[in-house]
Amino acid sequence: MIADPKFNTAKEWFEKLRDNLVETIQNIDENQFEISNWDHKGDGGGKMSKIKGNIIEKGGVNISTVSGTFNENMRDAIPGAKEDPNYNATGISVVLHPVSPKIPSMHFNTRFIKTAQEWFGGGMDITPCVIFEDEKKYHRGLEVLCNKYDKSYYPKFKKMV
Repeated sequence: MIADPKFNTAKEWFEKLRDNLVETIQNIDENQFEISNWDHKGDGGGKMSKIKGNIIEKGGVNISTVSGTFNENMRDAIPGAKEDPNYNATGISVVLHPVSPKIPSMHFNTRFIKTAQEWFGGGMDITPCVIFEDEKKYHRGLEVLCNKYDKSYYPKFKKMV
């Protein structure tokens, strides 16, 4: 991978977050994740962590760090790829589907991408099967977090759903 302090700090943070989530979920669920490594054509790879358990019917906590070159068709759409089509990316993806329909399924992912520019991206959602009274608390928490940075973020990004 690249020798870039910001990129490597993000990569290490994703790895620590993954380890913390896996440990926490295993302690709650009382089942172990099945963990395997994967390679990306010699340009990086990652770690897949899957669980089928007592509380989490099916779930995954996965990280990856990869590099490559954007093809001609993608370069106009990716910030910084016109100047330099090479990229490095690192990130985490979490998907949890609980056994109980009273607990919403959840998904989130975030990544750090570096071309001639660099940025964090990602998203999150919850999907309740039944009426979920605490969904307002979930969205209020997201709004409070977004407002720490810019009061326009929450309404802007909530619309994208």
